[in-house]
Amino acid sequence: MSNSYPTPSIINAETLNLPASRCVILPKLDSAKLFGAAVELLIEHNGELYRLRKTRRGKLILTK
Repeated sequence: MSNSYPTPSIINAETLNLPASRCVILPKLDSAKLFGAAVELLIEHNGELYRLRKTRRGKLILTK
């Protein structure tokens, strides 16, 4: 069974022009795993639905 939790990414504080003490750890999701064979998916946030869609050129568009 695969792990369904996002893999954390460590963002380099220098890249963000922040002191090292403010280094940020963010979850990282692979869009291929998120979408599967779908081109669109719905995300519920604070009781509202958003649509995340892949374009033909591989970009992502989020609309409310």
